[in-house]
Amino acid sequence: MVDVGSERDEDTIFRGLRATTRRRVRQARKHGVTVRTGDVADLPVLQAIIEATARRQGFAPYPADYYQRLWAAFGTSGHLRLLIAERDGVALSAVLLVAFGDTVIYKIGGLADVEDAPPGASELTHWTAIAWAREAGYRYYDFEGIPLEIARAIRAGAPAEPKGVAFFKLGFGGEPVVYPGTYDLLPDGLPGRALRYVLPRAERWRGAVHRLSGRRG
Repeated sequence: MVDVGSERDEDTIFRGLRATTRRRVRQARKHGVTVRTGDVADLPVLQAIIEATARRQGFAPYPADYYQRLWAAFGTSGHLRLLIAERDGVALSAVLLVAFGDTVIYKIGGLADVEDAPPGASELTHWTAIAWAREAGYRYYDFEGIPLEIARAIRAGAPAEPKGVAFFKLGFGGEPVVYPGTYDLLPDGLPGRALRYVLPRAERWRGAVHRLSGRRG
């Protein structure tokens, strides 16, 4: 969670980024990467980038109509914002943001598979989102999720060695926030016991089906 409160100027927030993150933001700009605001016509661009990211990272992406329905629900009210990083008209990175209350939430995003892509497109996209959130009067920019054990270790002052996505997100200088977990309320009796048995196994089978059907890279 990055504090982007209006009492903090943009330079102060930027200095709070990890040194390598700041450098990659500058590299992207130096190589001609720019970030624009997209609209509903750009949702296929977002979908293509998410699918490319899913192939690399091995997760099953949401179908395209999910983002269409999300835009129909929140886009016209101004609570949804799509940012796309480009160079010479080629999309490199994209993030989809949801604004709620005093917080801008990073819903989803990714990095395109572009040969000889310049460095730092993702970092510049998120930095642009953070700067926009501050300018628009929001208080927080929420990256929405790192592994719980890493968040707890950081909050406890214990050594933590984040990798991958967690390392990337923490490079923007935020503080981890631990929220209450989510739980499913199941019925009593035999139906509830049956669901406790079936649901975890169904989730594992769904992942296997996605991999076999090509929804995993």
